[in-house]
Amino acid sequence: MKLHSKIGNAAVLFIAYLFVLLFIYAAVSKLLDFENFRVQLGQSPMLGAYAEFIIWAMPLLEILVAVALSIGRYRRTGLLASYILMVMFTAYIYTILNYSSFVPCSCGGVLEKMSWNEHLIFNIVFIVLGLLGVFIASQNKQSARKTAVEVVLFTAAGILSVIALFLASEEKIHFNNGFTRRVPHSPVKVLQGISLEHNSFYIAGYDQGRIYLGNTTAPKYIMEVDTSLSIRKAYRLDQSNYDFNFATAQVRVEDGCYYFADGTIPVIYRGATNDWKGSPIYKGKIKFETFEVVDTCRFAVRGLHPQTGENYLALIDIHNKRLAQKGNNILEKHIDGVFDTDGLLSYNPKLKAILYTYYYRNQYLLTSPALDSITRGTTIDTLQQADLKFAYLQNGREKKFAKQPEKINTYAATSGNYLYIKSKRLGKYDRPEILKQASIIDVYRLDDNSYQFSFYFYNYNGEEIISFKVYDDILVGLTKQYLVVGRFRKLRFNPLE
Repeated sequence: MKLHSKIGNAAVLFIAYLFVLLFIYAAVSKLLDFENFRVQLGQSPMLGAYAEFIIWAMPLLEILVAVALSIGRYRRTGLLASYILMVMFTAYIYTILNYSSFVPCSCGGVLEKMSWNEHLIFNIVFIVLGLLGVFIASQNKQSARKTAVEVVLFTAAGILSVIALFLASEEKIHFNNGFTRRVPHSPVKVLQGISLEHNSFYIAGYDQGRIYLGNTTAPKYIMEVDTSLSIRKAYRLDQSNYDFNFATAQVRVEDGCYYFADGTIPVIYRGATNDWKGSPIYKGKIKFETFEVVDTCRFAVRGLHPQTGENYLALIDIHNKRLAQKGNNILEKHIDGVFDTDGLLSYNPKLKAILYTYYYRNQYLLTSPALDSITRGTTIDTLQQADLKFAYLQNGREKKFAKQPEKINTYAATSGNYLYIKSKRLGKYDRPEILKQASIIDVYRLDDNSYQFSFYFYNYNGEEIISFKVYDDILVGLTKQYLVVGRFRKLRFNPLE
């Protein structure tokens, strides 16, 4: 019996000090690299919403458990606490791997040296050791049955608390996250880039594996590039000006057609991409600043109201000489109806919805082409309206920004069920230096207007991505002088879902 007792005590000591070594190492690793731990915890899909509390509670708890394990009278309690912690850590990892929308980066210490699956196995080994230690340490204090009941109850409580934390955190992350981003391993593989030699190009469209670029300084010049960036072709639009003095003409390419429009005239041409010959299909009186193609006969436009001078959305239908619908109340006025409603217009063919993303507020909206059904969404940014200060020139006839405000949403693109928004505003756990290295793209799902995750679109040859488009699983970006093409890794994120 004495020999058996000595072996048992030695086993308990061995297990206890193994846990002491594990918890002290984990706690010290977190504290020595505290800022990195804080950032990574803040980006956890389960813990990010409660990171400010957990970043201090977790290492403190690990140290307290290690102290309890080192003191004889508290050793059994320490072993039970160790077992419960390992159960909770394991439940956390299992939930991340199987139910989370993304798998985050590791959180330092032992975890940083292992994959998530390896750490799952590591945790299970320590769960078994902890369970063994609890039963051995309980032999002289209570029956094995009572210990088993105690273990089952604490195991259930630990697992249920992790499930509750996951559900609560998901709700807080999606709809009230205090500007906490979730950044998984990059879902984008940048393939390559090519020099364009000029900074006047813009992305005009994509059709059958070919990217089309327009040129603001040469509006009738079109460049065609394949997605491998190995074949380049140039075209010149063959169309009569009809004595039009083009000033802000832009091109859109879709489904074998191109559309050439200048809202200052206003006029819209349509032609085929097999010969690039076009003719006017709309010559109206309603001026507009930007346009997007809804179909071959309808166009979403944003213009300035002739009476109020405020921005509005409208639909041009070439079969109706009058404006089909003027959405005076769609762009909600907060300050002046001009600068405060400035933003990016786009069209999503899958959802058959016009999208408008505001520059200076944390909002976007979807509406039907007829502008009769509106859904408003909110980004993860907490700033509802940028601070806009104006200066008035020429006796009040000209209004400009007194100081350049910070754009909340710098750029936006849509494809499939998703909206992609570029933001330069840092979240709670974003590293400031990332803005020098990459563009931050926040991804939203449009069918339920929820935030999904964020990823980094890294600079190319030191140049920031200024604009981008998503076509199927292809990500096309433009810097000042480079065209960059990436592809989504579908195992990490499938944009076609």
